Amino acid sequence: MTPNATLSRDSRTRGPRRSTSRRIALASASAIVLLVALRLMLAPDPRGELLFARAERLEAAGLARPALRQFHLLAQTHPQSSRAPEALSREAALWLGIARDGETTAFVEAVKAYRTVAKTYPGTQFAGQALLQIGKVSLDDLGDTDAARAAYDEALRGYVNNRAVAAEATLALGLVAQRDHDGKTAQTRFQQVLTKYKPESERCAQAQFGLGSIYETLFRNRDWARNAYETALRSYPKTVWAGKAKERLSMML
Repeated sequence: MTPNATLSRDSRTRGPRRSTSRRIALASASAIVLLVALRLMLAPDPRGELLFARAERLEAAGLARPALRQFHLLAQTHPQSSRAPEALSREAALWLGIARDGETTAFVEAVKAYRTVAKTYPGTQFAGQALLQIGKVSLDDLGDTDAARAAYDEALRGYVNNRAVAAEATLALGLVAQRDHDGKTAQTRFQQVLTKYKPESERCAQAQFGLGSIYETLFRNRDWARNAYETALRSYPKTVWAGKAKERLSMML
C-alpha cells in the first residue's frame, strides 16, 4: 500500500469521527441548556418572589398584559404568599391603565381584581384601598352610583379603625350623595369627615369645600356657602381646595 493511500484512508476515518464528536458535543450542550432552563422554571419559589420579580420587569418594560398575567399567576399559584394581595392590586392597576388607554371593557377586569383582593385578603393593607378603588371606578368610569355607594359603605364598615380608609370612604359617600342631589346626606357625611378625621387634612379640606358646594347648588343658601368657602380658605390655605374656594367666592361676589 502506498503512503498516499494510507493517508487517504486515515483522513476518511477521522472525518466521520470528528463529525460524530461534534454532534455529541452539541447534543450535550443542548441538554445542559435544557436542564438549566428546567431548573430555573422549577426552582423553589414558595413566596412567589420570582414570579413577582418577573412581573415587575415586564411592567417596567411597558408590557402591561404579560405583566398582569404574571401577577395573576402568582396569586393563583401562591395564594398564601404575602405577595398575593399586592400582585392582585398591581394586576388591577394595570387593567385600569389599559382601560384608560381606550379599552374601556378593562374597567370591569380591574374591578374583578380589586374585588378578589377585598374578599380574599380582608386583613391586609391592600383590601381597604381595593374597596375604595372599586368605588372610584364604579362612580367615575362606569357611572354606577349604587355600586360605588355599596363599595364605600363596605370600606367604612370593614375598616372603621383605619383612619385613612374610613375618612376617604366617608368623604366619598358625601360626594356620591352630592351627585344624587341628596343635600342632607352629603352635608352629614362632609361634617363627619370634619369632626371625626381632623388629622386627615386633605380630606377635611375637600369636605369643607364640599359643604360650600352643596350649600350653594343644592340648598341655594349663599350665606352658608360663603361661610363654608371662607372656612376652607382660612383653615386649609395650602390645599387645592382653598384655591377652588377662592374661585367660588370671587364668582359669588
